[in-house]
Amino acid sequence: MAMSLTGFLNVAVLMGGPSWEHDISLKSATTVINHCDPKHYKVTPVVVGRDGLWFIYPDDSGFQVPMTDFSSWMPLVPSLHLTSALTELRNRGVDICFIAMHGAFGEDGTLQGALEAAGFAYTGSSVIASSVAMDKIIYKQVLMGAKVTVPKAVFMYRPILPDDIDSYCEYLIATLGMPCVVKAPSSGSSIGVSVCRTKEELALSIGQMYEMEGRLLFEEYIQGREFTCAVLGNAHSSLLPLPVTEIISSNSFFDFDAKYRPGGAREITPADIHDDLRESIQQVALAVHTAINCQGMSRTDVLVRDDTVYVLETNTIPGMTDQSLLPKAAQAAGYSLYELISLIISYGQEHFSDKHKRLAVAIPNSVP
Repeated sequence: MAMSLTGFLNVAVLMGGPSWEHDISLKSATTVINHCDPKHYKVTPVVVGRDGLWFIYPDDSGFQVPMTDFSSWMPLVPSLHLTSALTELRNRGVDICFIAMHGAFGEDGTLQGALEAAGFAYTGSSVIASSVAMDKIIYKQVLMGAKVTVPKAVFMYRPILPDDIDSYCEYLIATLGMPCVVKAPSSGSSIGVSVCRTKEELALSIGQMYEMEGRLLFEEYIQGREFTCAVLGNAHSSLLPLPVTEIISSNSFFDFDAKYRPGGAREITPADIHDDLRESIQQVALAVHTAINCQGMSRTDVLVRDDTVYVLETNTIPGMTDQSLLPKAAQAAGYSLYELISLIISYGQEHFSDKHKRLAVAIPNSVP
Protein backbone atom coordinates (compact mmCIF):
# COMPACT_ATOMS: atom_id res chain seq x y z
CA MET A 1 0.00 0.00 0.00
CA ALA A 2 1.43 3.34 -1.01
CA MET A 3 1.53 6.46 1.08
CA SER A 4 -1.41 8.82 0.71
CA LEU A 5 -1.11 11.88 -1.51
CA THR A 6 -0.05 13.95 1.50
CA GLY A 7 3.06 11.80 1.91
CA PHE A 8 1.82 10.45 5.24
CA LEU A 9 0.09 7.17 5.94
CA ASN A 10 -3.27 7.99 7.55
CA VAL A 11 -3.61 5.63 10.51
CA ALA A 12 -6.87 5.37 12.47
CA VAL A 13 -6.10 4.05 15.97
CA LEU A 14 -9.15 2.09 17.15
CA MET A 15 -9.66 1.63 20.89
CA GLY A 16 -12.22 1.01 23.63
CA GLY A 17 -15.19 -1.19 22.81
CA PRO A 18 -17.81 -3.00 24.88
CA SER A 19 -15.42 -5.32 26.70
CA TRP A 20 -14.09 -5.64 30.24
CA GLU A 21 -10.75 -4.47 28.88
CA HIS A 22 -12.04 -1.10 27.63
CA ASP A 23 -9.80 0.98 29.90
CA ILE A 24 -6.72 -1.15 29.17
CA SER A 25 -7.40 -0.61 25.47
CA LEU A 26 -7.32 3.16 25.94
CA LYS A 27 -3.91 2.83 27.58
CA SER A 28 -2.64 0.67 24.72
CA ALA A 29 -3.93 3.18 22.19
CA THR A 30 -2.24 6.04 24.05
CA THR A 31 1.10 4.28 23.60
CA VAL A 32 0.40 3.73 19.91
CA ILE A 33 -0.66 7.35 19.32
CA ASN A 34 2.38 8.69 21.17
CA HIS A 35 4.76 6.48 19.20
CA CYS A 36 3.46 6.77 15.65
CA ASP A 37 6.34 8.59 14.02
CA PRO A 38 4.93 11.99 12.91
CA LYS A 39 7.39 12.00 10.03
CA HIS A 40 5.50 9.10 8.44
CA TYR A 41 2.03 8.85 9.97
CA LYS A 42 -1.01 11.03 10.37
CA VAL A 43 -2.99 9.67 13.34
CA THR A 44 -6.76 9.68 13.72
CA PRO A 45 -7.86 8.45 17.18
CA VAL A 46 -11.16 6.55 17.26
CA VAL A 47 -12.86 5.56 20.52
CA VAL A 48 -15.61 2.93 20.50
CA GLY A 49 -17.75 3.46 23.56
CA ARG A 50 -18.99 0.71 25.84
CA ASP A 51 -22.41 1.24 24.23
CA GLY A 52 -20.99 0.61 20.75
CA LEU A 53 -21.07 4.24 19.56
CA TRP A 54 -17.99 5.55 17.75
CA PHE A 55 -16.21 8.85 18.39
CA ILE A 56 -13.68 10.14 15.84
CA TYR A 57 -11.14 12.84 16.64
CA PRO A 58 -11.81 15.97 14.53
CA ASP A 59 -9.86 16.57 11.34
CA ASP A 60 -9.54 20.24 12.21
CA SER A 61 -6.25 22.04 12.78
CA GLY A 62 -8.04 24.48 15.08
CA PHE A 63 -9.14 21.72 17.48
CA GLN A 64 -6.68 21.99 20.37
CA VAL A 65 -7.71 19.19 22.77
CA PRO A 66 -4.86 16.63 22.98
CA MET A 67 -5.54 13.40 21.11
CA THR A 68 -5.05 11.22 24.17
CA ASP A 69 -7.32 13.30 26.41
CA PHE A 70 -10.24 11.10 25.40
CA SER A 71 -12.70 12.14 28.11
CA SER A 72 -12.28 15.81 27.09
CA TRP A 73 -12.67 15.56 23.32
CA MET A 74 -15.27 12.78 23.06
CA PRO A 75 -18.19 14.96 24.31
CA LEU A 76 -17.29 17.56 21.67
CA VAL A 77 -17.69 15.29 18.63
CA PRO A 78 -20.72 13.47 17.16
CA SER A 79 -21.42 9.90 18.26
CA LEU A 80 -21.69 7.59 15.25
CA HIS A 81 -23.02 4.12 14.61
CA LEU A 82 -20.70 1.58 13.01
CA THR A 83 -21.66 2.13 9.36
CA SER A 84 -21.58 5.92 9.66
CA ALA A 85 -18.22 5.78 11.44
CA LEU A 86 -16.68 3.60 8.74
CA THR A 87 -18.04 5.95 6.07
CA GLU A 88 -16.48 8.90 7.89
CA LEU A 89 -13.11 7.12 8.09
CA ARG A 90 -13.33 6.39 4.37
CA ASN A 91 -14.09 10.05 3.69
CA ARG A 92 -11.10 11.02 5.84
CA GLY A 93 -8.82 8.96 3.59
CA VAL A 94 -7.76 6.48 6.28
CA ASP A 95 -5.20 4.07 4.85
CA ILE A 96 -5.07 1.50 7.66
CA CYS A 97 -6.71 0.89 11.02
CA PHE A 98 -4.42 0.11 13.96
CA ILE A 99 -6.55 -2.08 16.23
CA ALA A 100 -5.64 -1.41 19.86
CA MET A 101 -8.74 -3.10 21.26
CA HIS A 102 -8.70 -6.10 23.57
CA GLY A 103 -11.38 -8.65 24.34
CA ALA A 104 -14.92 -8.79 22.97
CA PHE A 105 -15.61 -6.99 19.66
CA GLY A 106 -12.03 -5.80 19.15
CA GLU A 107 -10.01 -9.00 19.45
CA ASP A 108 -12.51 -11.75 18.65
CA GLY A 109 -12.90 -11.21 14.90
CA THR A 110 -16.05 -9.07 15.06
CA LEU A 111 -14.34 -5.76 14.31
CA GLN A 112 -12.04 -7.45 11.82
CA GLY A 113 -15.08 -8.70 9.89
CA ALA A 114 -16.58 -5.21 9.78
CA LEU A 115 -13.30 -3.74 8.50
CA GLU A 116 -12.98 -6.53 5.91
CA ALA A 117 -16.50 -5.83 4.65
CA ALA A 118 -15.73 -2.11 4.41
CA GLY A 119 -12.47 -2.72 2.55
CA PHE A 120 -10.08 -1.34 5.19
CA ALA A 121 -6.57 -2.58 5.83
CA TYR A 122 -5.93 -3.22 9.51
CA THR A 123 -3.24 -4.46 11.86
CA GLY A 124 -3.16 -7.85 13.51
CA SER A 125 -4.83 -11.12 12.72
CA SER A 126 -7.80 -11.61 10.43
CA VAL A 127 -11.26 -12.90 11.34
CA ILE A 128 -10.56 -16.61 11.73
CA ALA A 129 -7.32 -16.37 13.71
CA SER A 130 -8.81 -13.70 15.96
CA SER A 131 -11.95 -15.69 16.74
CA VAL A 132 -10.08 -18.98 17.24
CA ALA A 133 -7.55 -17.46 19.65
CA MET A 134 -10.33 -15.72 21.60
CA ASP A 135 -12.36 -18.90 22.13
CA LYS A 136 -10.36 -21.05 24.54
CA ILE A 137 -12.26 -24.24 23.71
CA ILE A 138 -11.91 -23.99 19.93
CA TYR A 139 -8.33 -22.77 20.31
CA LYS A 140 -7.43 -25.78 22.40
CA GLN A 141 -9.10 -28.15 19.95
CA VAL A 142 -7.15 -26.62 17.03
CA LEU A 143 -3.85 -26.94 18.89
CA MET A 144 -4.61 -30.52 19.86
CA GLY A 145 -5.18 -31.23 16.17
CA ALA A 146 -1.85 -29.55 15.37
CA LYS A 147 -0.09 -31.79 17.94
CA VAL A 148 0.82 -28.85 20.18
CA THR A 149 1.13 -29.86 23.85
CA VAL A 150 -1.65 -28.39 26.00
CA PRO A 151 -2.93 -29.19 29.51
CA LYS A 152 -5.43 -32.04 29.72
CA ALA A 153 -8.94 -30.65 29.39
CA VAL A 154 -12.68 -31.31 29.70
CA PHE A 155 -15.26 -29.22 27.81
CA MET A 156 -18.75 -28.51 29.19
CA TYR A 157 -21.48 -27.26 26.88
CA ARG A 158 -24.69 -27.84 28.86
CA PRO A 159 -25.88 -26.77 32.30
CA ILE A 160 -25.59 -29.31 35.09
CA LEU A 161 -28.64 -29.94 37.23
CA PRO A 162 -28.12 -29.28 40.96
CA ASP A 163 -28.58 -32.97 41.72
CA ASP A 164 -25.78 -33.88 39.32
CA ILE A 165 -23.18 -31.30 40.37
CA ASP A 166 -21.53 -33.52 42.98
CA SER A 167 -21.01 -36.46 40.64
CA TYR A 168 -19.76 -34.15 37.87
CA CYS A 169 -17.20 -32.65 40.24
CA GLU A 170 -16.07 -36.16 41.16
CA TYR A 171 -15.65 -36.92 37.44
CA LEU A 172 -13.57 -33.77 36.91
CA ILE A 173 -11.35 -34.52 39.89
CA ALA A 174 -10.79 -38.09 38.68
CA THR A 175 -9.99 -36.88 35.15
CA LEU A 176 -7.93 -33.75 35.82
CA GLY A 177 -6.78 -34.06 39.41
CA MET A 178 -6.96 -31.38 42.05
CA PRO A 179 -6.38 -28.46 41.95
CA CYS A 180 -7.88 -27.81 38.53
CA VAL A 181 -8.61 -24.70 36.49
CA VAL A 182 -12.02 -23.45 35.36
CA LYS A 183 -12.21 -21.00 32.45
CA ALA A 184 -14.97 -19.09 30.71
CA PRO A 185 -13.98 -19.68 27.07
CA SER A 186 -14.12 -16.17 25.59
CA SER A 187 -12.77 -13.93 28.35
CA GLY A 188 -9.45 -12.15 28.01
CA SER A 189 -6.75 -10.85 30.39
CA SER A 190 -7.32 -13.88 32.66
CA ILE A 191 -10.83 -12.65 33.53
CA GLY A 192 -13.15 -15.59 34.06
CA VAL A 193 -10.42 -17.94 35.28
CA SER A 194 -10.51 -19.75 38.61
CA VAL A 195 -8.10 -22.19 40.25
CA CYS A 196 -10.13 -24.62 42.37
CA ARG A 197 -8.45 -26.54 45.18
CA THR A 198 -11.46 -28.31 46.69
CA LYS A 199 -14.61 -29.95 45.38
CA GLU A 200 -16.64 -27.19 47.03
CA GLU A 201 -14.69 -24.47 45.20
CA LEU A 202 -15.14 -26.36 41.95
CA ALA A 203 -18.91 -26.62 42.39
CA LEU A 204 -19.13 -22.92 43.23
CA SER A 205 -17.07 -21.91 40.19
CA ILE A 206 -19.24 -24.02 37.89
CA GLY A 207 -22.37 -22.32 39.20
CA GLN A 208 -20.94 -18.82 38.91
CA MET A 209 -18.95 -19.04 35.68
CA TYR A 210 -21.34 -21.07 33.53
CA GLU A 211 -23.68 -18.08 33.49
CA MET A 212 -21.00 -15.97 31.76
CA GLU A 213 -21.16 -17.84 28.45
CA GLY A 214 -23.06 -21.10 28.74
CA ARG A 215 -19.88 -23.15 28.23
CA LEU A 216 -16.89 -23.97 30.40
CA LEU A 217 -13.36 -25.26 29.94
CA PHE A 218 -11.75 -27.32 32.71
CA GLU A 219 -7.98 -27.93 32.67
CA GLU A 220 -5.48 -29.80 34.74
CA TYR A 221 -3.43 -27.48 36.92
CA ILE A 222 0.19 -27.41 35.77
CA GLN A 223 2.54 -26.60 38.62
CA GLY A 224 5.47 -25.07 36.79
CA ARG A 225 7.22 -21.93 35.64
CA GLU A 226 5.25 -19.47 33.54
CA PHE A 227 6.64 -17.87 30.40
CA THR A 228 5.39 -15.87 27.46
CA CYS A 229 6.85 -15.42 24.00
CA ALA A 230 5.80 -12.91 21.37
CA VAL A 231 6.14 -13.42 17.63
CA LEU A 232 6.26 -10.73 14.96
CA GLY A 233 5.31 -11.32 11.33
CA ASN A 234 2.60 -12.80 9.14
CA ALA A 235 2.02 -16.55 9.30
CA HIS A 236 3.67 -18.62 6.55
CA SER A 237 6.22 -15.88 5.87
CA SER A 238 9.32 -14.68 7.72
CA LEU A 239 8.60 -14.76 11.45
CA LEU A 240 10.60 -13.33 14.34
CA PRO A 241 10.28 -14.81 17.83
CA LEU A 242 11.11 -12.19 20.44
CA PRO A 243 13.03 -12.86 23.67
CA VAL A 244 11.20 -15.09 26.16
CA THR A 245 9.80 -13.49 29.32
CA GLU A 246 9.40 -15.33 32.60
CA ILE A 247 6.41 -14.27 34.69
CA ILE A 248 6.58 -14.67 38.47
CA SER A 249 3.18 -13.69 39.80
CA SER A 250 2.50 -12.53 43.34
CA ASN A 251 -0.91 -14.24 43.00
CA SER A 252 -1.59 -17.94 42.55
CA PHE A 253 -1.51 -17.40 38.79
CA PHE A 254 -1.06 -14.54 36.31
CA ASP A 255 -4.59 -13.14 36.65
CA PHE A 256 -5.99 -9.70 35.73
CA ASP A 257 -4.80 -8.18 39.00
CA ALA A 258 -1.28 -9.51 38.58
CA LYS A 259 -1.15 -8.32 34.95
CA TYR A 260 -2.19 -4.74 35.54
CA ARG A 261 -1.50 -3.89 39.19
CA PRO A 262 1.96 -2.34 39.66
CA GLY A 263 4.04 -4.93 41.49
CA GLY A 264 1.51 -7.69 40.75
CA ALA A 265 4.15 -9.75 38.99
CA ARG A 266 7.85 -9.84 38.27
CA GLU A 267 8.55 -10.06 34.55
CA ILE A 268 12.06 -11.05 33.56
CA THR A 269 13.04 -10.31 29.96
CA PRO A 270 14.99 -12.08 28.63
CA ALA A 271 14.22 -15.02 30.89
CA ASP A 272 17.13 -16.54 32.80
CA ILE A 273 16.85 -20.02 31.27
CA HIS A 274 19.13 -22.38 29.38
CA ASP A 275 19.31 -22.13 25.59
CA ASP A 276 17.49 -25.38 24.90
CA LEU A 277 14.44 -24.29 26.92
CA ARG A 278 14.46 -20.82 25.38
CA GLU A 279 14.53 -22.32 21.88
CA SER A 280 11.77 -24.79 22.79
CA ILE A 281 9.49 -21.99 23.99
CA GLN A 282 10.20 -19.88 20.92
CA GLN A 283 9.55 -22.82 18.60
CA VAL A 284 6.24 -23.51 20.33
CA ALA A 285 5.24 -19.84 19.98
CA LEU A 286 6.12 -19.97 16.27
CA ALA A 287 4.15 -23.20 15.82
CA VAL A 288 1.06 -21.71 17.47
CA HIS A 289 1.33 -18.45 15.49
CA THR A 290 1.39 -20.52 12.29
CA ALA A 291 -1.23 -23.10 13.33
CA ILE A 292 -3.94 -20.51 13.89
CA ASN A 293 -2.68 -18.26 11.07
CA CYS A 294 -1.82 -15.15 13.08
CA GLN A 295 -0.88 -11.98 11.26
CA GLY A 296 1.39 -9.20 12.46
CA MET A 297 1.93 -10.23 16.04
CA SER A 298 0.96 -12.68 18.73
CA ARG A 299 1.98 -13.49 22.26
CA THR A 300 1.68 -17.06 23.52
CA ASP A 301 1.59 -17.92 27.23
CA VAL A 302 3.02 -21.25 28.35
CA LEU A 303 3.81 -23.24 31.46
CA VAL A 304 6.92 -25.40 31.73
CA ARG A 305 7.02 -28.50 33.90
CA ASP A 306 9.96 -30.91 33.69
CA ASP A 307 11.10 -29.18 30.47
CA THR A 308 7.74 -29.89 28.79
CA VAL A 309 6.13 -26.75 27.35
CA TYR A 310 2.35 -26.56 27.80
CA VAL A 311 0.50 -23.89 25.82
CA LEU A 312 -2.15 -21.93 27.72
CA GLU A 313 -3.41 -19.21 25.36
CA THR A 314 -2.46 -16.79 22.62
CA ASN A 315 -3.14 -13.06 22.51
CA THR A 316 -3.57 -11.80 18.95
CA ILE A 317 -3.64 -8.17 20.12
CA PRO A 318 -1.20 -8.05 23.03
CA GLY A 319 -1.30 -5.04 25.31
CA MET A 320 0.76 -1.99 24.42
CA THR A 321 0.75 -0.24 27.81
CA ASP A 322 3.90 0.60 29.76
CA GLN A 323 3.17 -2.57 31.77
CA SER A 324 2.75 -4.76 28.68
CA LEU A 325 4.95 -7.66 27.71
CA LEU A 326 5.15 -7.26 23.92
CA PRO A 327 6.79 -3.80 24.04
CA LYS A 328 9.22 -5.00 26.72
CA ALA A 329 10.21 -8.03 24.65
CA ALA A 330 10.61 -5.91 21.51
CA GLN A 331 12.81 -3.45 23.39
CA ALA A 332 14.92 -6.37 24.68
CA ALA A 333 15.37 -7.39 21.03
CA GLY A 334 16.57 -3.89 20.16
CA TYR A 335 13.38 -2.36 18.76
CA SER A 336 12.12 1.00 19.95
CA LEU A 337 8.39 1.53 20.40
CA TYR A 338 8.42 3.65 17.23
CA GLU A 339 10.00 0.77 15.32
CA LEU A 340 7.65 -1.82 16.81
CA ILE A 341 4.55 0.15 15.84
CA SER A 342 5.91 0.78 12.34
CA LEU A 343 6.57 -2.95 11.96
CA ILE A 344 3.03 -3.85 13.04
CA ILE A 345 1.60 -1.34 10.56
CA SER A 346 3.79 -2.67 7.76
CA TYR A 347 2.67 -6.26 8.46
CA GLY A 348 -0.94 -5.09 8.21
CA GLN A 349 -0.24 -3.39 4.88
CA GLU A 350 1.54 -6.50 3.59
CA HIS A 351 -1.31 -8.84 4.59
CA PHE A 352 -3.94 -6.55 3.02
CA SER A 353 -1.95 -6.28 -0.21
CA ASP A 354 -1.29 -10.03 -0.45
CA LYS A 355 -4.96 -10.84 0.19
CA HIS A 356 -6.11 -8.55 -2.59
CA LYS A 357 -3.54 -9.96 -5.01
CA ARG A 358 -4.82 -13.49 -4.30
CA LEU A 359 -8.42 -12.34 -4.74
CA ALA A 360 -7.57 -10.73 -8.06
CA VAL A 361 -6.06 -14.02 -9.28
CA ALA A 362 -8.99 -16.11 -8.01
CA ILE A 363 -11.67 -13.77 -9.39
CA PRO A 364 -10.25 -11.86 -12.38
CA ASN A 365 -11.37 -8.23 -12.74
CA SER A 366 -13.07 -8.34 -9.32
CA VAL A 367 -10.60 -6.04 -7.60
CA PRO A 368 -10.01 -2.54 -8.95
